[in-house]
Amino acid sequence: MISKNKVRKLLQEAAHANDTHITLTGEAVPFGCPECLDDIELRISDMTRSRNRCPSGSAARTHYSGVLHQLRKDRRDASRIYERDYVTEEDIMEDVRKRGDEWCAYVDDKLTKKEKENNPKKYKGKKVGSVQRTKSGKIRMKARACYKSKKKANNAMAAAMMG
Repeated sequence: MISKNKVRKLLQEAAHANDTHITLTGEAVPFGCPECLDDIELRISDMTRSRNRCPSGSAARTHYSGVLHQLRKDRRDASRIYERDYVTEEDIMEDVRKRGDEWCAYVDDKLTKKEKENNPKKYKGKKVGSVQRTKSGKIRMKARACYKSKKKANNAMAAAMMG
């Protein structure tokens, strides 16, 4: 009979060999897939909660901070792989809409420093760069660029997502 430790060791070796991620449930998934990203996010939130319960300057808090640092690095690496392998052209085209007789590339409407300075009461407590929302809670979108052809609007959307 194989012990739990032996099974764990085998799973970890397989994960490193095939570039897979072992979730908290013990399931092996490809590194960078949506399930992997969700699992890493869950681990980060759990670690943050555990770290915040520790007193400042304690060895335990330092340990948790180190683990959080590694988890955040893993999340960055996984999100790069996700964007490379899982984001499709349809995801880009969702933010290209027809407005009248032209196609417009829409992006998230983020709060600018100028908007916050011009209306401090409205944006009190909001950070510059945060996503603005409508009254119903949806993310507010604004037209970034409008073109006569859908292809040019898609290219503008792709450029906005890249940089």
